[in-house]
Amino acid sequence: MSTILAIEDLQVHFTVRRGGQRLVARAVDGVDLEIAPSETLGLVGESGSGKSTTGRAVLRLVDITAGSIRFGGVELDRRRRRVPSDYRKRVQVVFQDPYSSLNPRMTVGSAVADPARRHLGLSKADSMQRARELFDVVGLDTRHVDRLPHEFSGGQRQRIAIARALSSEPELIVCDEAVSALDVSTQAQVLNLLRDLRVQTGVAYLFIAHDLDVVRHVSDRISVMYLGRIVETGPAEAVATAPRHPYTELLHDAIPLPDPAAQAERRTARRQLRSSADPPSPLAPPTGCSYHPRCPFAMDICRQEAPTPTPVDTATGAWVRCHLHTHGPVLAGAPVAELIGWRRDTPAGDTARGARPTG
Repeated sequence: MSTILAIEDLQVHFTVRRGGQRLVARAVDGVDLEIAPSETLGLVGESGSGKSTTGRAVLRLVDITAGSIRFGGVELDRRRRRVPSDYRKRVQVVFQDPYSSLNPRMTVGSAVADPARRHLGLSKADSMQRARELFDVVGLDTRHVDRLPHEFSGGQRQRIAIARALSSEPELIVCDEAVSALDVSTQAQVLNLLRDLRVQTGVAYLFIAHDLDVVRHVSDRISVMYLGRIVETGPAEAVATAPRHPYTELLHDAIPLPDPAAQAERRTARRQLRSSADPPSPLAPPTGCSYHPRCPFAMDICRQEAPTPTPVDTATGAWVRCHLHTHGPVLAGAPVAELIGWRRDTPAGDTARGARPTG
């Protein structure tokens, strides 16, 4: 697979002070990702998983501790503070809050025209004409280019942010929680817009969000992140509907269903996946598998050794980082839902075969 973005062993650590001591927070701790041209890769995880820090590292908004980021076959120098202008042109961003990312004193037309003037060398008149064209592309009235951001709704402001990101004709857009602040109907509109724009322009997306269902509807592939590491990667539909990692299954079971009977069954499954343990801190990550303090299927080896990626579908390149697929009683590449059903039918079997709940 040809790639436009390749991340290898990315690490981003922050130094913090606690009680007079200097501690290291491993926000991103060895991440590998690849994005092909015109592909959408969804990066999903709960708050504190490191997904937004990964996106900011790609944007060069935070310093990289170790690892490499290659874009268009060229490795970025992580020691170089000043990012080349060409990289800013080719990689753009849509942030979570479009109001705070737009200058409240600048008209929205100027905000959209500015990247075209800076990176494409267009004149002021031509860049404003491009802004009007992009307003039309994202479904906004071109007559409103002279308005200020506060005169638009949240969904309209996010469309303006998308138009601004497209202004420099980028090859990759990082969408960092781009729809999480919007209501459900507006979310759907923006997600459909992003998909349509990908078809029209060929742009690739790194789509970062905490909602697995939202990520599923916009992505080709999904990578699930927990405590600074990728724990599962595969085709979007497979990861979202048949998770192979217990953490991904927990995210899956958090998606509400309209059918009361199906929702009740999902709540039952979620209770089996819950743990009383608090999420570990990146300041003191657990030994072995980082998820074992919260995993109801944790085995002795989970507490001792960190799992390595295990291929589960060679045709699609899907893999999971979990000992249950190599040392567990049932899985060996199967979805975690099968283990939940097996435990329900054989309540004592998990202890007999070595899968001991932790909580």
